[in-house]
Amino acid sequence: MLVVYLRPQWRKTLLMTLLLITSVGLQLLNPQLIRYFIDTYVSGGSLQALTYAAVAFIVIAIANQGVSVYATYISENVAWTATNHLRTDLVAHCLGLDMAFHKAHTAGELIERIDGDVNALSNFFSQFVVHLLSSALLLIGVLSHTGWPIARRAQTSTVSWVNSLQEPKISAAMARLATSCGASICSCAVGCR
Repeated sequence: MLVVYLRPQWRKTLLMTLLLITSVGLQLLNPQLIRYFIDTYVSGGSLQALTYAAVAFIVIAIANQGVSVYATYISENVAWTATNHLRTDLVAHCLGLDMAFHKAHTAGELIERIDGDVNALSNFFSQFVVHLLSSALLLIGVLSHTGWPIARRAQTSTVSWVNSLQEPKISAAMARLATSCGASICSCAVGCR
């Protein structure tokens, strides 16, 4: 249903998507510049490299704000155009209904349904969906830069720890501990105090 109203605006919708991806990319780039700045400073890097990193950080932050404002403008424009077409279709549909429908519903009720509910849909699609998608993309980007390598290291550490439990000395020590508590290995942590 929504595709019917977005199809005539496919160029603006594509531009909105590209701006959204660009904004997320710029949001992911600035922390990398901060990391570079800190690493360069700690390692005693040149003042020129630090200055370039600081200027690049400021330029990217300003560019990100510009891209975000333009993306908001485009998304609002797409939402209002699509919902205005939806309003037109709803009015045409209501005008085609029989008199019994119009006698059963007041004019204020129809106006609220045609204008108020469509306005709520406009706000939903122009703000919530765009913010949800950009936040999801940002989360995926952050996890790809930090979370997944950390998760892989944690998985490797966990596997190493489980493998160390397989060693005979540790297994024997756990068995002695369990028998001294008079409990099984699984309930030893609960049974021993």
